[in-house]
Amino acid sequence: MVFYFTGTGNSYAAAMQLQYRLGGRLVNITDCMQNGTYSFDIPEDEPVGIVCPVYYGGLPSIVNEFMLNLKLINRPKYLYGLLTFGGLLFGAREVFDSKLAARGYEVSAVYSVKMPANFAILYEPTNEEKAEVMLDEAGDALDEIIGQIKNREEVKDYDPELLKKSEEHYKVYEESRKTGPFYTDDSCIGCGVCAGRCPVKAIEMKEGTPTWVKDTCVFCMSCLRCNAIQYEDKLKGRYRYRHPIFKKKKKDEKAACH
Repeated sequence: MVFYFTGTGNSYAAAMQLQYRLGGRLVNITDCMQNGTYSFDIPEDEPVGIVCPVYYGGLPSIVNEFMLNLKLINRPKYLYGLLTFGGLLFGAREVFDSKLAARGYEVSAVYSVKMPANFAILYEPTNEEKAEVMLDEAGDALDEIIGQIKNREEVKDYDPELLKKSEEHYKVYEESRKTGPFYTDDSCIGCGVCAGRCPVKAIEMKEGTPTWVKDTCVFCMSCLRCNAIQYEDKLKGRYRYRHPIFKKKKKDEKAACH
């Protein structure tokens, strides 16, 4: 079983590879949170993975909340994490382990894979040419990780100092994920896709216009896959990354976009 959360596709693509190569169910954390589904019966000897991006050296707020509610029946003998990151990893692996340890779950391994950066609000995301190279390298890294999971290897070489750095940087994330600066420009056609994509339903359509109805969001950049979404003046003319898995033709989007 592979649980995943994704904003612009990196973690979704990685989770799909894990599920394809290792078997089991592919479970969208966003769906779980919106439906209130937290209890899962785990088949005997099946590895269980949680895949998500790294935000400010920690985990997305929605993933933290999911972990607080997660109930695994027949506790897995091999529980692992796979963290995708575009900037600095800091102590995200340590954070992941500590979150589940606090719930009484023993984590066997926490892996990490560097992938293209997407945080357009703060910096220029990885362009298409560089992203192609990075994704090839990420694929090689995933091949190695999948081999380690099949062998049930333990990967827990943690550094307490990195955990402290993550805690310091994560405070910025908690303070920054306010929705007030978001708005749409004149190119918005009122399609409502951004509202459908938002994992915490922070966007609602009002009189045909996307409106941010919650004070904070996950800051996952999912809505920025539309060029009509702006954030103060930070996104004007700036490239917006999304994984190629989200660049399929419209007829395939419903199956690909979770």
